[in-house]
Amino acid sequence: MLRLQNIILDMVARGASLKATTDRLCVEVEGLLPDVICSVVTVDRSNLLHPLSGPSLPLALSEGVEGLVIGPAAGSCGSAAYLKEPIGVTDIGQDPRWASFRDIAIDAGLLACWSSPIIAGEGHVLGAFAFYYRVRRSPNARERKIVATCVNLCAIAIERQERVQSQEAGLFSSSILII
Repeated sequence: MLRLQNIILDMVARGASLKATTDRLCVEVEGLLPDVICSVVTVDRSNLLHPLSGPSLPLALSEGVEGLVIGPAAGSCGSAAYLKEPIGVTDIGQDPRWASFRDIAIDAGLLACWSSPIIAGEGHVLGAFAFYYRVRRSPNARERKIVATCVNLCAIAIERQERVQSQEAGLFSSSILII
């Protein structure tokens, strides 16, 4: 776990892109937990989901959530972001939160999903981190510990990107005024 933290924090400190950082996070986690597919989505200020990372996730599933409004029936990630609490779905085929995406997930062999919100230090939702499973099940204690670490790392990386973008926007505005 310490190795994972060091890799991701080093990427953040060195200014790696958010996408590269979260892609690496997902790849490292999937290496630790070969039966898991992981993903990261962001939530914008209009409460819309945007897939960020999911190197092993089927593209159709990522595309299906692009621009989706978070809410209590927006899959595991959209529901977790909306409720600001982890959402465990042990059977995607039967859970009403998955009605709009059920077929895509099942066709891809994904039968369960556990998603946790990524929350900024000031309390607003930044996104969600998810584990997908090819069997109907809940996360075990080790997976819960890994997810807690990953959610924290994602919050650090996303908040850093927000700060950099704000600073760049401020510099751009300042340069326009000076000219």
